[in-house]
Amino acid sequence: MRSRPVRTVLFMTGLTVLAKALGLARSLLFSAAYGATEEAAAFLAALSVPLTLFDLLLSAAVPGCFIPYYRETEDETEAGRFAAGFFTVTVSVCTLLSAAGVLFGDPLIPLAAPGLSGTGRALASGPVRILFLSLPFIGGTAVLSALCQAKGNYLLPAGVSVLSNLLLSVWLAFFDRGNVTLLSVLFLASWGLQLLTVLLPFLGQPVPKPSFRLNGRMKEAFSSFLPVTLGAWLLPAGAFLGARFSSALDPAGNVRFDCAYQIFLLTGGILVFSLSQYLFPKLAGKGEQPSALLETGVLSALALTLPAGFLLSALSGEVVSVLYRHGAFTPADAEASAAILRLLALFLPFFALNELLSKAFYAAKKPLIPLFASLSGVGTVLVLSALAKEPPFTGAALGAGLTVSSGVLLLSLGKLPSPPGKRTAYGALLLLALSFPLLPAAEKLREVTGTVPAAAGIPENLLTLAVTAIPLLLLYACLLLPAVLLPTRRKAAKKSDHNRGESD
Repeated sequence: MRSRPVRTVLFMTGLTVLAKALGLARSLLFSAAYGATEEAAAFLAALSVPLTLFDLLLSAAVPGCFIPYYRETEDETEAGRFAAGFFTVTVSVCTLLSAAGVLFGDPLIPLAAPGLSGTGRALASGPVRILFLSLPFIGGTAVLSALCQAKGNYLLPAGVSVLSNLLLSVWLAFFDRGNVTLLSVLFLASWGLQLLTVLLPFLGQPVPKPSFRLNGRMKEAFSSFLPVTLGAWLLPAGAFLGARFSSALDPAGNVRFDCAYQIFLLTGGILVFSLSQYLFPKLAGKGEQPSALLETGVLSALALTLPAGFLLSALSGEVVSVLYRHGAFTPADAEASAAILRLLALFLPFFALNELLSKAFYAAKKPLIPLFASLSGVGTVLVLSALAKEPPFTGAALGAGLTVSSGVLLLSLGKLPSPPGKRTAYGALLLLALSFPLLPAAEKLREVTGTVPAAAGIPENLLTLAVTAIPLLLLYACLLLPAVLLPTRRKAAKKSDHNRGESD
């Protein structure tokens, strides 16, 4: 019988897969309807401005500042006041940012997509104002999701975007008529739906009054706001810079980069986010064993992301063509996106390390280390993206930034109160040795089919994916199983011998 933590993570993963699958469906339907046209580039630029602003300022700061301090508050009444105050301040800040964006959003559009023409910028003007109105909804959803996780309710935050992504997918499939302004209104409604969804567990419960009073706990939480915020800049800033420099190299470059990045983020999200969201409150709680939890989390994430990254890189052409090469998204668009994904996918394990290790430092209330790691990564992405002469290298630049950031975090593990031991490093090397051969093996197997992904149909590409990925993953699993079971059996045997000795 599976333990409760395993069941919880499996359920979270299932909801995450469903939410990400619907998000991918939304992205696919958008690409099929708009392709890599000026309308698509304008809408994605308008969408990226408020979302990047929220990600840079609040996305990580909300759970990073809220969960550790909420978990430490033993008095239930005081914890409720802390949550109400945190919610009030966060939504108020988002409302101010929303108002500023509605008034002054236009000058930000060229920052997101410098390759847009004057017509494209005019197309993005209305949508960017509408989409800025979503920030209070997004901020409120983030705080309530963090509250659910702090209370041990992990499933609702994992599936909070299911209904909203379903709404947008249905609209794009059956009702969209190429009006990006109306589509922006639907995106705004979808974020309102997310807030209503995460409110469900709190209906009928006594709600503390909204408050702006910064008591001791609130001051302590917000004192970590700046380092936690800057410490989470890498992924949103890296994606923003990748899209921006891709647009500078190619007018439709931000659309093609976004397609590759969405596949990368979907894969990483399914394999890592559920594990990260489950471990973070545990690492921040009392009576836990952080070194054992972190070791399990890191090795589990690497066991999943190493083979996934190598196979996704080798089969990037087939994956992009199956998912995106429909409607207005042309074979040339698919080839360009696949070239970016081919390089970016290799860095998927560093995405996992960055996500898990940052959470460990936040849980230990050491936000300055992720801050330095993140800024090092962002600087790497900025320099390499600026030097890139071809769009595919913007994907490599983002991957290099993840690598540098992960390296800083790994070198700083000794500063954790209870760092993972050498067994974690040995396990990671073993997983790398088992998974790396998948890359050349997949390249050889796909050559046997002789198909060109961008020119082949969906059945041919699916066949290539099946005959390449399935046998290699089965082989990897067969090699991995003894490596996992042998240490477990040795540990069980030692425990049995120890118990027998005590009884004697």
